[in-house]
Amino acid sequence: MSKSNLDNLSPLTGLRQRQLCELMGWDYRQVAQTAKQQGMSTHAYVQQQTGWILRSELYYPPADPVRNETMYDPSRA
Repeated sequence: MSKSNLDNLSPLTGLRQRQLCELMGWDYRQVAQTAKQQGMSTHAYVQQQTGWILRSELYYPPADPVRNETMYDPSRA
């Protein structure tokens, strides 16, 4: 997914974790490995690195109006 595709997303359209990693130019397996090394879930790690918000297994940009909740809380997963 290219950066220009990000501009075409509707405010209600989120990205799956692998899609967000591709958008950022990250290798998904490396992200998972790094998160594990840091003792984090991949969800928490991706949120920390991007600022995107996880909601119902989809990530939304931080300025997205759908985001009415705080960062990922593993206790609510």
